[in-house]
Amino acid sequence: MKFPDWMTPEVIAQNTYHDFVPIRKDIDKFFVNYPNEGDFWVILNKELVQILLDKYPKMASLSIEIGVTPNVQEPLYRSTIVQSTRPQNCPLNL
Repeated sequence: MKFPDWMTPEVIAQNTYHDFVPIRKDIDKFFVNYPNEGDFWVILNKELVQILLDKYPKMASLSIEIGVTPNVQEPLYRSTIVQSTRPQNCPLNL
């Protein structure tokens, strides 16, 4: 099996592989400490994307999908996708 150039053991050994654990911890902390339990999931998702882009300036773009599991009061599955790209990284920004 041939790996892409960015996935070779040499590249990973050079510490170019990003450690996603801190981002995961920030997401967990965001959900645990989110102050407005009554917010719609769309607002919550938009705030999460903005917080992560603010904290990680090297991140060029981000897309997060949040799904809301059906329950007795709301029997339908709902989800939201929020995408954001920094203006300087947008290919249409000439």
